[in-house]
Amino acid sequence: MSNVLSQAKKQQVIALGRLGWPLRRIEQETGVRRETAGAYLKAAGIAVRPSGAWGRRPPAKPANENQVTTGFGAGWATLGRKIPSWLYP
Repeated sequence: MSNVLSQAKKQQVIALGRLGWPLRRIEQETGVRRETAGAYLKAAGIAVRPSGAWGRRPPAKPANENQVTTGFGAGWATLGRKIPSWLYP
């Protein structure tokens, strides 16, 4: 079974994950692919940051439900203005 990691290598990956090492660094130091290391850490219950999450903003705050309107010209109506006739086709 050459495609299975040894128990010592698994324990090394898990120990480095518990120390907070990123998957790329674990890959460099142990030779275990990031995907494999991530799978072992996930199975051990260690949180791993999802791929592609760097630089993402938190979700937007929800709109005030009392002022939300829908449809064409809804923004004009909340401003108390009449919809200009040139906006209609």
